[in-house]
Amino acid sequence: MKGVSGYQLIGDIALISLKTSYIDYRAVGEALLKINKRIRAVFLKRRVSGDFRIGELIHLAGENRTVTTYKEGGITFTIDISKVYVNTTLSAEREEISKLASGKVLDAFSGYGPVSLRIAKRRLYVVAGDLNYDGLEMLRYNSKRNKLYPDVVLYDCHFLPFREKSFDFTLADNPSAIREFLPELIRVSKELCVYFLGKKPILEGFNVSSWKKINEYSKDLFIFRLCSKC
Repeated sequence: MKGVSGYQLIGDIALISLKTSYIDYRAVGEALLKINKRIRAVFLKRRVSGDFRIGELIHLAGENRTVTTYKEGGITFTIDISKVYVNTTLSAEREEISKLASGKVLDAFSGYGPVSLRIAKRRLYVVAGDLNYDGLEMLRYNSKRNKLYPDVVLYDCHFLPFREKSFDFTLADNPSAIREFLPELIRVSKELCVYFLGKKPILEGFNVSSWKKINEYSKDLFIFRLCSKC
């Protein structure tokens, strides 16, 4: 449909993104319900904002609920898309980064645990931390459901409650705000992989040994994964 840039399917909920505001939102929602019989609810997703990177959701069609269940990497997740950041299109990236992890691992911005549980599935010790209490509660629920048990910690990443070099590998997925957390992340890590939003894979004060372009955020901005020994 003209003006629709695409949609993301999370379980039985569709999230659509629009290129223009001059469009009949409800018609798009009803059309999706007819096109894909798996879809039970359709929401319009606005720009992600705030410390928890949660997008504003506007109900368009179908059931007016935000809780859904989906599978990724052999793990079943039940989540509330109105309370956590969700991007199922990054499943392949999460699989790749989970395989890079080794030793004692910190997932510094774990959310509901799509990476933490993959790492735990490899039988590695992993600490899943976040400031979003709702996300951590979903993580605890899904941990029990899948019989995978990372240690779950509520914290502010500006002040990590760990000793220096406590972790062999740290993953920090917070592209737009990663600069402000780098001192603490470097302090507690032996190896650090961060996600960075910018025009080029350059992060001041960070000794980059490897990088990968993950996706295009906008016309001139990209998300990169940068890894380095600390």
